[in-house]
Amino acid sequence: MPTELNAELRSRIELSGNLLMLVGGLGLLSALAFAVYSVVMLAIGIMAASDAGGDAIAQIIGQTVGFGCSVVMMLGLSGLVLVGGLRMKQLRSYGLALAASVLAMLPCTSACCVIGLPVGILGLVTLMDEEVKEAFGQAALAA
Repeated sequence: MPTELNAELRSRIELSGNLLMLVGGLGLLSALAFAVYSVVMLAIGIMAASDAGGDAIAQIIGQTVGFGCSVVMMLGLSGLVLVGGLRMKQLRSYGLALAASVLAMLPCTSACCVIGLPVGILGLVTLMDEEVKEAFGQAALAA
């Protein structure tokens, strides 16, 4: 961070960045837990469906593909929130930090929407501050 930032502004940026990283990390953990759950349910479903026939197995495979797509989406979006929070702390990639704040608020991106909404709002409020925009611009010029 540039040395010209006052302590209050620096702490607001770091707090917002740290909270975004927390939401992203919790989202990654919840996606991994969801993946483990999906694998266990697949194994149980296949064992139970082996007696029922081909239609039941096809249904279980379809559900597993749906769960897999959800896990990949959650991992990607949560990772984006985590990296956006890190970039915010470093005063790099204003657009990514802005996108991470918006993504943190969306309930479909992770299981952490209860804390993601206020964290995303705090991130947006912080990023919309003119002094913060200037700090991002100064950091880009210094790089």
